[in-house]
Amino acid sequence: MSTLIASPESHFLSLKNFSILCVEDSEIIRHFLADFLHRNGGTVFEAENGKQGLELYTEHQPDIIISDVCMPFMSGIDMCRSI
Repeated sequence: MSTLIASPESHFLSLKNFSILCVEDSEIIRHFLADFLHRNGGTVFEAENGKQGLELYTEHQPDIIISDVCMPFMSGIDMCRSI
């Protein structure tokens, strides 16, 4: 019987070559998520609502978008439809 032991490196999330747009109206959650993504190598753009998210998307064309759904000014769903 063999035992498989996962190394810590196998669980490492590398975002070195990715740009991420983080759209969240809660400042605490947005900064927590952005900090996590940045510590794992990602280039992170932050927006507090869908309208700002759409503007940042147009300017930077990120590889990944992480968005809340219910936000003021423009929802995450409307932002995604516009993209």
